[in-house]
Amino acid sequence: MKHSVVCDSAEKISFSTESKANSDDGCCKEYNLFLKERENDVNKLLTTISHHWRQPLNVLALSVQDLCELHDLNKLSNGDIKEFGKRAMGTIQDMSAVIDKFISSLNCERVETRKNIVHHIFDLLKLYQPEIEFNNTDLHFSCTCQNKTEIFDSFETYPACSYDLASNMIDVMKFNHVFTNIIDNAKEAVCEALKKKVISKGFINVSVVVSPSLISICIKNNGEPIDEKIKDKIFMPYFTTKNTGNGTGLGLYTAKTVMTNFLHGQLEFHNCSDGVEFTILLENDHSDALCSSD
Repeated sequence: MKHSVVCDSAEKISFSTESKANSDDGCCKEYNLFLKERENDVNKLLTTISHHWRQPLNVLALSVQDLCELHDLNKLSNGDIKEFGKRAMGTIQDMSAVIDKFISSLNCERVETRKNIVHHIFDLLKLYQPEIEFNNTDLHFSCTCQNKTEIFDSFETYPACSYDLASNMIDVMKFNHVFTNIIDNAKEAVCEALKKKVISKGFINVSVVVSPSLISICIKNNGEPIDEKIKDKIFMPYFTTKNTGNGTGLGLYTAKTVMTNFLHGQLEFHNCSDGVEFTILLENDHSDALCSSD
């Protein structure tokens, strides 16, 4: 199955220096709203973790049952015990790695660090995959760098970089806030379309296109298109199409604000023939760096 990895606006964007000239007072107000919305992020991530742990816990439970049955039948060997230990430790290590990624995604330090953005997105999607696929939705990821494209339907092995153009200075906490907000909106749009039976199978496709000057991250879902009547309002504060109590109306607003005022990038969207696509645009900070994977 092929997935589109080209974002039409990827090479057309020019970043305005005006977005970097914000007053301290304005930034403080926006940052306080951002922190308020982070509380919602934590709750959503905890839900994601619970989905991610359900399967390995089931695997552990079945392995314990098998071990007990072998013991009751007097067929338990040293080899069985060693095999169980090996599988159990592998599962526990995987679950521990999920916690490490969870803690990393909640990093609240207001500093920039150098990250391989492709690998970082890969890690975030690995957290989301069980929850997304549980809701009858396929999750796909692709990355394009130096005219080479890799496509992933699972999240076991990192993409291989020929040149590490994807390694970029970024404020991880703020980037996570933007990215996870768009993913959460995509999940909700697809779930709503499935509930209405507008679609029979959902998909969320994430594609990253890296050039020396620009990193373009496209998140496409096959939920219903955004109504033309409200498309100019979705980035406004406290605007929500959700039922009362189900949304703060700050998610997309703070995502847009963080992108513009703190990450000095852009966040945009457009309806397409089979859904909606959001695009995150970030400046890349080097033109010909050699690969040194994160």
